[in-house]
Amino acid sequence: KLDAADAHVWTVPLILDKTTGKKFGKSEGNAVWLDSNLTSPYKFYQFWLNVDDIGVVDYLKIFTLLDQERIEELANEATKNPGARELQRTLAREVTELVHGHARRASVERVTSVLFGGEAFSSLSDADLDELAGEIPTSGFGDIVSILVGSALASSNGEARRLIESGAVSVNSQKISENIDLTEKSLVKKGKNNFVLVR
Repeated sequence: KLDAADAHVWTVPLILDKTTGKKFGKSEGNAVWLDSNLTSPYKFYQFWLNVDDIGVVDYLKIFTLLDQERIEELANEATKNPGARELQRTLAREVTELVHGHARRASVERVTSVLFGGEAFSSLSDADLDELAGEIPTSGFGDIVSILVGSALASSNGEARRLIESGAVSVNSQKISENIDLTEKSLVKKGKNNFVLVR
């Protein structure tokens, strides 16, 4: 205005969480940040991987560089096998790579596959382990009972022993039935979603 110059403004519709109808943002408690110090690449990837089916096609249109034809193709494939969540996987992959680059995206995908997809723990590189260490409790070497108690996955030695004896604990995807010493890099899992990285 002061220079009598033209000004151009680009606006987009407010982006809403289709499930709740609320906007995305820190005031709603569902902010996802581009800065890896505020939202780690792993949490960033998980955010997009876990969006609801209702909004995923719209998010692909807004947040990725995929063309309309490819998005429609993915949506048609998803109707045949919705349980595969390929739309969410594509969204998480595309957006994470745009923001954090190929190497970080590939690393968080490998970490996710090890934690939840049955991929072998041995497939993780040292960089992947560093990524993982930022997301789950870590422990030094020792026996499983001490590791479970030290990482707060068991409240006492007795509880840790009961978890082991009931088959609720695995090391590198192998269930264990007795207290053992871990002297190599390992992933300890209790139940379905509780992990400790031992290194």
